[in-house]
Amino acid sequence: MEDQIRKEHIAFYRNDHQEDILYDFVKAKQSILDWKAHILRSCNQEKAKQDLLQNLTTSEAIVVMDWAMKFQQMKFREKQSEWFGKRVLTWHISSVIFNPIQTGLFWVKDENSKEIEVQSYAHLFDSCTQDWYAVASILEDLLFKFKSTHPSISQVYLRSDEEGCYHNNSLIAALPSIGERTGISVRRFDHSEPQHGKDICDRILCPMKVAIRTFCKEGHDILTPNDMHIALTERQVKGTTAAVCSVDESNKNAEFRKLEGFSKFHNFSFEFEGIRVWRCYGIGSGKFVPYKSLIVQPQKSPSLITKEPFSPISVPRVLKPGKQTTLDSAPVFVCPEPGCIKTFARFADFELHLDVGEHVVQNEQADLEHNIYDKLKRDWVAMFATVQTEERQPLHYQPCTHSEEYAPEANMGWALAKARSGSSQFSEKVKDYLTKKFDIGEKTGQKVSAEQVAKDMRNARTHDNQRLFGREDWLTKLQVQGFFSRLASARRKQGWCGADTSEEGDEGDEVGEQRQAVEKVIENLGLKHPIIFDVYNLCQYYHGNKLSSFNVSMLKDMCGYFEIPYKSRDLKRDLLAKVSELVKECECSKK
Repeated sequence: MEDQIRKEHIAFYRNDHQEDILYDFVKAKQSILDWKAHILRSCNQEKAKQDLLQNLTTSEAIVVMDWAMKFQQMKFREKQSEWFGKRVLTWHISSVIFNPIQTGLFWVKDENSKEIEVQSYAHLFDSCTQDWYAVASILEDLLFKFKSTHPSISQVYLRSDEEGCYHNNSLIAALPSIGERTGISVRRFDHSEPQHGKDICDRILCPMKVAIRTFCKEGHDILTPNDMHIALTERQVKGTTAAVCSVDESNKNAEFRKLEGFSKFHNFSFEFEGIRVWRCYGIGSGKFVPYKSLIVQPQKSPSLITKEPFSPISVPRVLKPGKQTTLDSAPVFVCPEPGCIKTFARFADFELHLDVGEHVVQNEQADLEHNIYDKLKRDWVAMFATVQTEERQPLHYQPCTHSEEYAPEANMGWALAKARSGSSQFSEKVKDYLTKKFDIGEKTGQKVSAEQVAKDMRNARTHDNQRLFGREDWLTKLQVQGFFSRLASARRKQGWCGADTSEEGDEGDEVGEQRQAVEKVIENLGLKHPIIFDVYNLCQYYHGNKLSSFNVSMLKDMCGYFEIPYKSRDLKRDLLAKVSELVKECECSKK
């Protein structure tokens, strides 16, 4: 594709148009490769969970952890003024997956008799810092509670996303001591890819929120964690329980050495003398790190103060893989996993299958390497693998044969996650340009979107119509958003520090409302002062007799931007006259 863009016989309407298109192509290509790498890493990290589920014994359990979205206070009856400025309540969800021991029977590795139970524990807080110490406190309390109700469990496997409170050096170093105190040793800690792998916690949160809202509609207020606890106890969701807690940080005294390159590691196995780390699950033998090189002072038992204990789980959530959909009940829910042929008549069975079930892929032929979804995707890619610049008649579609000569080449480790690097420093020229854009938006009220600013940077010109930025200075929409957010936050703090604390009367408020109404009418009727082109204030240039500093190309760009008709053979004086007439219509020229 790059060679096609670089071909000399392709016409471009500007000298640097070819390089712009090539830049866009390279960025798009890299984004697609990053997306493919993300999908591959997600599937590979999910394999860690599937392997555990297939070989789970009655002495082992899997714990999936996630901080839930903070719950906003609710009232059964509330004034409109009480709708604003509400406090939020923090809660943490831990879903435990294990094999229940059947009474009078020994557990055997048989698909027809194997059962998997899921229990979800919610820790409710009035306020809590979501750091590694809070997670360690929650985990130790959870393992103590689970050990008391399931004494046969002696080993646990942890799983979470890569949020900072989970994926950090301190929590990893503190886990072995937690296992020693609770009697349930932590065998491994796997981190899933962003936006993938914690769906079991997200799915159980939905009925829990519904239960709380239902309790509120029955005439109760949800203002504290105790109210949430009462709601979840009175309207208990199947397989869940909740407790009201608070974290005591007085025992936070651990000291750990930082593991070099920690952000690259996503799988941690806890052995007798140290920790073995991997960048991806099941790839290679891992890197061994002794405990003595990591732990300086071990963490004492974290203190989680329990105000309202967990209530017993009345109805468990149990998955029976051998259960099939009967012919009398038509299958309504189909597994969304590509290739899986499982169907369910009950939503509860469908939900459990998504949480802890095994996806069954249909392979009718023994030599069939890919399912129908893979075949369709490969055939689609083969249809658009090349770009034809000349016109041709459409050919009849023929399926791809997947021959070896068309197989793309890939380097070893191409899908590995890149190490997290520090934020890139913008040049002074870029900072000055973005600051001017931000100031113009604040002064005029015509705030531009970050996406539009990113596009304007590509076309930004100096007075002599030269590029203002090189391609290495171009920013993305997210980078512009981040800069504007930081700039607004810094100025807000400065405004708070130097703000006038005197209160304005009702008369001042009325004058301000009238002024806003007048400005809105002026904005709708005509041009609003000042007239801006990119970062240039044309009103200032006109009154300072500096419009002539722009060359012909820049003046034509201005006419095109403001939809002023002009001819390609117009001279500079003609273009200056057209732009001057535009500025004369501004309110600043009529005073």
